[in-house]
Amino acid sequence: MTTQMVEEHNPATDVLQRQRAIRFDDLDEVFLARLLLRKVLSPRDAGLITINVDLSTLFQTMKSHEEALEMADVRFLHSPRMVEDVFGMLASITGPISPPRQEYVAKDFYLDRLRKHLHFLQCGDHLGFPPIIRAWKEDDAGRFSISLDAAEAIERLGQAITCRLTLANDLLAKLPAGVTAGLPRIDLSKELDLLRGFLERRQELTGENVITFAISEVPFRHAIARYGDSGAMPSPATCGPAERVLLPLFLEASGVLDIIDVGLASSPAEPNDLSVVYSIRIPPRDNLYSVEYQGLSPADRRGMSEFHLSVYQRIHKEMQARWVFAGRPELERSFAALACWLIRKLDFSLEQSSFLCKPAREWLASQDSDQVRMEDEFFLPFVHERLFESFGTRVKRKPEAFAGEVDLLIDEIPLELKVRRGNTRPLGDAIVDDTYRPASQAAAYAARTRLGMIAVLDILTGPPTVTNLDTCVFVKERNSDTSFPTCIAVFVFHCHPTVPSRLK
Repeated sequence: MTTQMVEEHNPATDVLQRQRAIRFDDLDEVFLARLLLRKVLSPRDAGLITINVDLSTLFQTMKSHEEALEMADVRFLHSPRMVEDVFGMLASITGPISPPRQEYVAKDFYLDRLRKHLHFLQCGDHLGFPPIIRAWKEDDAGRFSISLDAAEAIERLGQAITCRLTLANDLLAKLPAGVTAGLPRIDLSKELDLLRGFLERRQELTGENVITFAISEVPFRHAIARYGDSGAMPSPATCGPAERVLLPLFLEASGVLDIIDVGLASSPAEPNDLSVVYSIRIPPRDNLYSVEYQGLSPADRRGMSEFHLSVYQRIHKEMQARWVFAGRPELERSFAALACWLIRKLDFSLEQSSFLCKPAREWLASQDSDQVRMEDEFFLPFVHERLFESFGTRVKRKPEAFAGEVDLLIDEIPLELKVRRGNTRPLGDAIVDDTYRPASQAAAYAARTRLGMIAVLDILTGPPTVTNLDTCVFVKERNSDTSFPTCIAVFVFHCHPTVPSRLK
């Protein structure tokens, strides 16, 4: 006689599976509003416009509305999440119990939800969700024509995203203290951290600036409340599927990324198992909400190449991790303006030796003595003249500070200028260590802001060498054994003209 072990059913497993799946019911008015703006060619233009929307707008794999309707001509059983959650809790009293389910035709289900969402987008509500569209109408085939003012819709959608995502926390605060006592919940901020971490790791691994991903790929966390042996439901006010779908929209509204595209990559025949796919750009270049990010306005970002942005983002990230800009938005803007200016000049000097390298070598050759102060007599006037053209009176030359003279002071940021001559090895991150005196000098001038900058003219001897923009820009620390080190951004202008065909 043998005894067969029967594994006890865990109701939390069923809840977890439901929480991982995205249903059409989870896509609310905020998601639809952002989908509508994807159809607008010039989203910042004021004035009333009309856009046409149908099922193929949502389901990106469908070539036409008719194809989507045909694929969605299937029946399925559906129960709202709230009903499932209530029955999951009641199971602790009654034992395992299934919630009632209603049969729908998928295409009718989609169109009915779209009508409800459009009505809500037109009217708003009393909880702070503003009207986003002006009017809408539907034809006999289930296509929708929607009138909206794009500029107005963008402004109001930004408000609506925050209103929608903070709704759970607002409701939680109004519940009696004993309702959620001892129950875990996943907060919105934690899920945002997980999403940003996922995108950062993806970018570090692949180097992509434009990332396409499905929400289901992100390793979100789940909190399940158990009630006895048979009852289980998502913890009250925990971040669920409907909120997770909106998290990229929140990051866009915060200026962290650009959303290039969004839609459903799954079949219309599967309304309870959707694949929501985003294509995003990090760092942002043309933010929909014109939000300043990392000290740069959208107009600044649009004027920069992706190469310049990636270099700037890297050094900004290093400084941000050391709390250099915490509570200092003006300092961050000043750093952004000056760093991006230097990055552009560096890039141009790498491409055109006539910009800096050739004039520097000609000036040096014209001197009678090697004992010249090239920093003060050539490099300082060269940089000051061009900085003044861009920044005007924000630039101060040789002001006294901290018992010394700063070469240049732009707003509150000291910029030290150095010339390095007679070396065969280019100045780089590995050479600038704790013994590199210019970094210590710049740190002394940055005692107030913990942020200094150095521009180095590196005139090499010997055969030409290969370099690139990324290796010319790096960050060094002083007082690194403290919680708040001083950060020095180093920009190296390599002065060793190369002819590619002559390199070994």
